[in-house]
Amino acid sequence: MERMFELLIQDHREVSRFIIQMQNVSGQRREKLLSECADALEMHMQIEEDYLYPALEDIDETKDIIRDSYEEHKMVQKQLKELGKLDADDDKWDSKLMAMNENFDHHVQQEETVLFKQTPKVLSREELEDLNNQIIEEKEAA
Repeated sequence: MERMFELLIQDHREVSRFIIQMQNVSGQRREKLLSECADALEMHMQIEEDYLYPALEDIDETKDIIRDSYEEHKMVQKQLKELGKLDADDDKWDSKLMAMNENFDHHVQQEETVLFKQTPKVLSREELEDLNNQIIEEKEAA
């Protein structure tokens, strides 16, 4: 597996850990975790939208999942903003977090089981190496 996929999967696991932690705390600790989670997600989504998705969005085998991935990013960003507007101890907070988690889990499942496996099949070796290097450089610079 390409290193870029390993790094993106690590991001997925980090966000999942943040979500689990947020489920088990309240108040200021929850707000701090939400901020850290949002930062991690923002960086991750930006890298995918700047590098991975553009490389795949015009290829027949991947264009539908890329279109869906952009929409899923928008949904998770919207849900993060909604959580940020609520008091961390609001009764609605847990249900909104669970909804965001469901969307995030679906997105991760699609990327890890379909998109990441399809990418090496639809890009040339050179394109794949270039993409891998760009994502690694961006992750290391962050």
